[in-house]
Amino acid sequence: MAKRFHIDLAITVGHPAMIATGPTGGIPIETGLVIASLDAIAADCVGARLLGFTASLDDAARAFTQAAYGKAITLKGA
Repeated sequence: MAKRFHIDLAITVGHPAMIATGPTGGIPIETGLVIASLDAIAADCVGARLLGFTASLDDAARAFTQAAYGKAITLKGA
């Protein structure tokens, strides 16, 4: 979709934010926060950081590929 429709403004509203194992088993928390950016990736990164995601890209790739493929693959080995 991003290739077809350019994102001019990214807005993420924490009304409510879903923490833990959301959305089906998560806990809704009213944060009162709004993240807005002309850079959609930056807005997403700030939101992830506020939710406590601090893994390096290598760590995240390893965890994702382990869950998705049953085998950890690093970015260097991809």
